[in-house]
Amino acid sequence: MMKWEQMLQIEPRLLDLYHEARAYKRTPNFCANQIWYGPGGLKSQMMQLVGWDVDGALGTCEAYDTAYRKIYDALPDCNHREIC
Repeated sequence: MMKWEQMLQIEPRLLDLYHEARAYKRTPNFCANQIWYGPGGLKSQMMQLVGWDVDGALGTCEAYDTAYRKIYDALPDCNHREIC
């Protein structure tokens, strides 16, 4: 299984996405899913770097899952009344 640190050696821009996710603050009405899934969101940016459409070592389901968990989990929890 490829580790996050190994992935960063291959694609350092993943670390930028991780830091961007961590930079968000849990404000009133904050929605992590909007940041992740919305147009131009972090998920679409991540998919340019890892996953099925990428050649090489990062073009795997395993790399996609590792990056997805690491970056999405860096976002603050949603803070709104609606279920997302």
